[in-house]
Amino acid sequence: MGVTMGGVAMGRFAKGAILQNAKRIGFRPAAVIDCGYAYGTEGLDIFEDAVYLLIDPVQEVEPAMARFCETRPGSSYAVMAVSDAEGQLEMVARKGVTGSSFHTKFAKGVDERRMVPITTLDKLVRERNLPKPYLLKLDVEGHELHALRGGEETLRDTEMVILEVSTWTDDHKRGRPSMMDLFRHMEERGFVFYEFAEPAFRPIDGALYMFDAVFVKADSVLRQVRRNKSPEQAEEARRIKEMNAAAALQSLGRD
Repeated sequence: MGVTMGGVAMGRFAKGAILQNAKRIGFRPAAVIDCGYAYGTEGLDIFEDAVYLLIDPVQEVEPAMARFCETRPGSSYAVMAVSDAEGQLEMVARKGVTGSSFHTKFAKGVDERRMVPITTLDKLVRERNLPKPYLLKLDVEGHELHALRGGEETLRDTEMVILEVSTWTDDHKRGRPSMMDLFRHMEERGFVFYEFAEPAFRPIDGALYMFDAVFVKADSVLRQVRRNKSPEQAEEARRIKEMNAAAALQSLGRD
């Protein structure tokens, strides 16, 4: 059965499950842009007819990106970071690749400081001449808002955005956006919150500290059906509700 959260199986909150459901409903991106590829994003490879653009500034990731693109005609990758400017920026590179960031503390003897090339998402998308519409995934360790600001043109042709969100980034001391910064930015550009994916909980106290927020355009194909239930499902829900109410009243009568 698996772990549940609020009565829903946790497997339903995996990105792969969410994307499979979106595909079933009719979501078909022509291009998938994966910013922060690392060693791949679970479930993002299900769109067989899409062209992929993989982006990651960590040099060690290049072989994995090259292998993926070999089997996807028209796909390509870039060993750089997306930001709101072009040039170079110092990154703290973590062992094991994941967690490398422009906005994290440097641990002497553990981390490595590197200068990496940066560019804007709009420039990369124009250069690669990607077909529209896009699915954009951003997992860039606190650099999400910088990347979005450099992708204003790209966002206009994007139907779905998957953003890694931290619920504990609220002091902005290291230049990272808060959860509300990201939500406001997306709302101002015509996106609405659609799905909640892959929650992560702090080992120290079990509190939620991270999740992926899935946004779609307000007029997306994924929002064309506005009712929550079919007539048959509504009737079944009404029947169950009445049955539960009757059982509760009967139980009270016995007391």
